[in-house]
Formats: sequence, C-alpha cells, structure tokens
Amino acid sequence: MIFLTCMMIISEKCVSLYEKKKNKRYIPRYVFGYQTENIMQKFIITLNGTLEFGDVKLHRELIPAGEESCYGGGFWTIDNQRGMLLLYGRSFDFGEPEFSHLRRINRSMPPASLGFPIFYKKEVYGMEVLEPVEI
Repeated sequence: MIFLTCMMIISEKCVSLYEKKKNKRYIPRYVFGYQTENIMQKFIITLNGTLEFGDVKLHRELIPAGEESCYGGGFWTIDNQRGMLLLYGRSFDFGEPEFSHLRRINRSMPPASLGFPIFYKKEVYGMEVLEPVEI
C-alpha cells in the first residue's frame, strides 16, 4: 500500500511538470528546476584546452569554476546517419571555437563517451565542410 501511495504522489508531481497545450499534448515545462524551452546541446573549449559538452541554456554554464572565459564554443548533435558527433555553429557569448587550443576531449560523459568520431561543420563559400576534431 505504501508503494502505491508513493507512486500516486510521484505521478501527480510528474503531471504537474507538464503543461497542457491546445493540441492536448503534454509538453515538459521544467526538468530539475530548469525551464526546458531554452536548453540546448552546447560545447566549449575551456582555457585548459578541454572540450566540454552539456545540455545548458548558456555556454557560460559549461565553464569550470574559477574560470571566466573560454576558447569559443558552439552546438552539437549526433548524426546517426553518418555515424558521427557533429559540432557546428558558434557561441554567441564567446565566438567560434578555436580548435588550435584543444588539448583534451572529456570522454567521461555522453556524447563524447559514445565513441563516435567528432567533426566540426563549417560553411565555406556556401558549402558544408566537415573538419575532423583531433588532439
């Protein structure tokens, strides 16, 4: 009976995390205290040269404690069709990533721990160019 009561309480809290839209679908509104609307898959290159990944609102949330800046950043996605971890774009706060400062890739957490090769997508004269990201 205690188990069922706990499940009912948990279920009620889960439903309260979702916002009912006009099309009667429930869309997540908050996850662990964050609004999910602006959370994106982002990366940065820290001042010690580490490539860090995360699901954050702002690139500065990925910066380690004690540091105030980084060597740029952007966004990431997993391209299952091509079998790669694809980095693209630029950080609005810190600019394009400077891969010349890259010393280490943090492979302890997804997406880097999945073992995919990492590529950075650039636009050159209107064409997509994929550059491998290596140390």
